[in-house]
Amino acid sequence: MNRIIITLLCIFSLNAYSQIENGKFLISLDGNFNKSGTESGVQNNSLVSQGKYLDLGTTVGYFVTDNFIIGAGFNYVWSDEDRTSQFSNLTSFIQAETMNIKSHTYLVDVYGGYYYQICNKLYFNTNLKFSFGKTKVENKNMFVSSEIYTPGVISERGTGSICCSWDGDSDTDCFSVELLPELTYFVTPKFGLNLGLGGVGFAMADWDKDNTSWLVNFNPSYWRLGFSYCF
Repeated sequence: MNRIIITLLCIFSLNAYSQIENGKFLISLDGNFNKSGTESGVQNNSLVSQGKYLDLGTTVGYFVTDNFIIGAGFNYVWSDEDRTSQFSNLTSFIQAETMNIKSHTYLVDVYGGYYYQICNKLYFNTNLKFSFGKTKVENKNMFVSSEIYTPGVISERGTGSICCSWDGDSDTDCFSVELLPELTYFVTPKFGLNLGLGGVGFAMADWDKDNTSWLVNFNPSYWRLGFSYCF
């Protein structure tokens, strides 16, 4: 299927003209919106999670050669996730906990990339991006525990229920390095469409070497769609 798409793009690119070259600027805007949900456990011990995620970015680059570009940009990442955990022994008590987590991440990026021309208007480019910024997280929590009343049975634990809630927030410095492959198709000599294909990344929080993570993600659900303007 991917070969068919690339072949069709090449057919529509028969009129040869140059889109990128040494000395040109490239402005890009792209993003991704994604929803996900998971459910695990059994009837009396379950965990449900649902989330919405938004990732928007913009960059300005300059071609130092006909194929190599350097530039800088800004990225904003937002997430809103709900988690619910429920446990019951089916006879004497039931307890549940809910958590809502909202996060906002602001990143400044610097990058370098290489554009390889597949055919006249279609390019495969790979960017190495360094990002620095801050993440703000807000969470709201609620815990409920209640005893199941059974007529004629006297509980040693006593009767009643517990309900409490609390909020929290945190600010975290973040740093990441990512290798991001991308397809760019120029509809006109100046205007192009780009599709980010995921990538490989390394992230560190609060500059703590014990708080790092690696990410390899080429899932189409996280691909980024955008446009570029070359001048």
